[in-house]
Amino acid sequence: MRAGSPDRPLVLVVGATGRQGGSVARHLLAAGRFRVRALTRRPHTDEAMTLAAMGAEVVKGHLDDCEALVAAMRGVDALFGVTDWWEHFDEEEQQGRALVDVAMRSGVRHLVLSTQPSPFGVPRKGLACGPFATKAAIERYARDRGAPATFVHIAFYWENLLSLVVPRALGDGRFALSLPMGDRRLGGIGEDDIGGVVMALLTPGAHAMGRVVPVVGDARRADEIASVLSRVTKREVRADADPAASPWARIPGAEALAAALDETFATYRTLQGGLDDAVIATRARYPRVRDLEGWAHAQASEIRWTLDRLDAAGSKKRR
Repeated sequence: MRAGSPDRPLVLVVGATGRQGGSVARHLLAAGRFRVRALTRRPHTDEAMTLAAMGAEVVKGHLDDCEALVAAMRGVDALFGVTDWWEHFDEEEQQGRALVDVAMRSGVRHLVLSTQPSPFGVPRKGLACGPFATKAAIERYARDRGAPATFVHIAFYWENLLSLVVPRALGDGRFALSLPMGDRRLGGIGEDDIGGVVMALLTPGAHAMGRVVPVVGDARRADEIASVLSRVTKREVRADADPAASPWARIPGAEALAAALDETFATYRTLQGGLDDAVIATRARYPRVRDLEGWAHAQASEIRWTLDRLDAAGSKKRR
């Protein structure tokens, strides 16, 4: 602990109202063993006010504002940092570098950074490369700087099955799930479980400094995912007949984003070695992590609502 600080370490959560950061902040606050400073661009949102009600110190700032970062890191013992390629694209790398630089100048003793493995042998840029390339570049930069960091490689969010890759309505209450994974497994995790794993890494004695920690709650093929959705929702969901096909529509003006999604899933297809070990290690760090079926049961009403809405919209178009 720093001189004069309370027994509970102060953790800065960057992006605290986002999907990863929100999960981390909630877990740290619920545990009662940490003080949490929540950095967000939107301190007046419901998410921010919920964190404040739980006991977080909510501060306004973002990764392009160096002064706000410096102020947010005063007295901080550790931080969790995540950057957002889908919002900032190639600017993400510069934001990640700034986060590492300010943390090191501020004397933060442990950084848990959400990064990813590189899908390429050499660095590449551009929208079509997707978030893996920039997050891998941030990880390389932190290592080159000698940052006291743990790097978490977080798997596909199961929640994306409700938004990014929702099943396609076929009519008569039937659905097709298109995941461009071929016969390979997709590693995934429920968003809320991310915070439990990160909290374990921030707990004294975790011995994770300098390590890459894959965060994977389960790994399933597309047909297995479809079967789970069918069992939980009582709707007929089947994997697409062409499991390697890309589900992204080539919307005019958004071809680069579609290419980035293709690149992202191409990377997921390569990340097969060590999936089982990653699931075992994740469960050891956070025993309450849910497998796909456990996540789906917890989200059953929302999944059913999503499928019924898609079916109704499809029926309207077919009339």
